[in-house]
Amino acid sequence: MPTLEPDQYITPLPSEAERWQEYQTVFAGRLLSFHPVEEVLCEWLLLGRADQELYAWAYCATTVTIGDTGHYSGSSVPVVIKLGPDGSVLSVDIPGSGSAYSRDIRKMFPADVQEMVFSHQDFIRRLTEHLDWRRSEAPDEPPLVVLDVLED
Repeated sequence: MPTLEPDQYITPLPSEAERWQEYQTVFAGRLLSFHPVEEVLCEWLLLGRADQELYAWAYCATTVTIGDTGHYSGSSVPVVIKLGPDGSVLSVDIPGSGSAYSRDIRKMFPADVQEMVFSHQDFIRRLTEHLDWRRSEAPDEPPLVVLDVLED
């Protein structure tokens, strides 16, 4: 099973880790809205936090292939998660595509998070590996980023 290096992400708070299914459902609905959320698994990595916002990289992919192609649909993108006072997810914002992408990253994320987003660190590969493992072996397992928190 893939692992993450601790210096590559911010550890979720226990309350955030316990809500991993809520996060997955919201990410699935936002990133792959054209698929039923129950056919989507998501992985994410927390890159920063400020007040009632979390900055993350989210990767979602379907658990079923597209037609007879043998391929899965997926989306990998930085996100801003807005939280309610009770810790519930109010919304997930994503940057625009094409020429809007860089401009939106600079508006949406603090400078240290922008640097991580633009560097496309190795964590994206690890998120993909863990999601592939979950899809084939253990779809009910939580995302990689919350495993350590939930095991404590």
